[in-house]
Amino acid sequence: MGVPIFLGVCQQASGGGGSSAFGISSWATVTVTYGASNSTAQEIPKAQAVTSTMNVGNAFTIPDDGVFFNYAFGTPVRVNHGLEVTFDTFAIVESELPADGACQITFEIQAQEPTTGFQVIDMNTGDPINEEPNALVTLVYPNLARSTIMGEGLGFSSFNILVPNAAGTNPFLRFAQFDPTNIDFNMKILMADGTEMSATNPPTIIQTELSCKAVLV
Repeated sequence: MGVPIFLGVCQQASGGGGSSAFGISSWATVTVTYGASNSTAQEIPKAQAVTSTMNVGNAFTIPDDGVFFNYAFGTPVRVNHGLEVTFDTFAIVESELPADGACQITFEIQAQEPTTGFQVIDMNTGDPINEEPNALVTLVYPNLARSTIMGEGLGFSSFNILVPNAAGTNPFLRFAQFDPTNIDFNMKILMADGTEMSATNPPTIIQTELSCKAVLV
């Protein structure tokens, strides 16, 4: 079962108490399905799946042919990308988090340009969550275990937005060739005192003219 996800468009918040801190280590997309919505989408075979990882080493730049517009010239339907975010946890003080099962992660995603090429899609409806192309999309994941935040004790943890949820929302990312935009991304963690701790130096994902390939196959 997935955890509930609340989706909406809102103003960016700030703050966070205590001595904890964290940063975003990587932002990884993966091709998952192609199609307009879950009612018609087809799973991309594992042999054709492409993962692109953006991090400090590549200045959070989507590589050439790192994301995809359509599945194939003979199948001109959009490719739907999942997202996994890895963040460092060595400076998070576990006792400053809410109780186990009451933790929360929030993702904020916003295109810098008013382009229709980038979309955050609710695949259960086939409709973009960012109705305005550069509207701020906020994804809130409540009721998480502390271990989801802290990871396995290696100083890093990852969170994946691919899992469908009981609230009926299923967010995926779409990109378009010749219609690039940089994407501002932030992550927040709910603290026990009710404040939200934002990532240190949240990244801007850079999309070049060559980042999005016309077709996957």
